[in-house]
Amino acid sequence: MEKKEYIAIKVSNVSFQYSLVSNENLILFSLK
Repeated sequence: MEKKEYIAIKVSNVSFQYSLVSNENLILFSLK
C-alpha cells in the first residue's frame, strides 16, 4: 500500500470516528 493511500484511510477513519462522537454528543445534549 502506498503512503498516500494509508494517510487517506487514516484521515477518513479519524473523521468517521469524530462524526460518531459528535452524533453521540448531540443525542446526549438533546436528551438533557
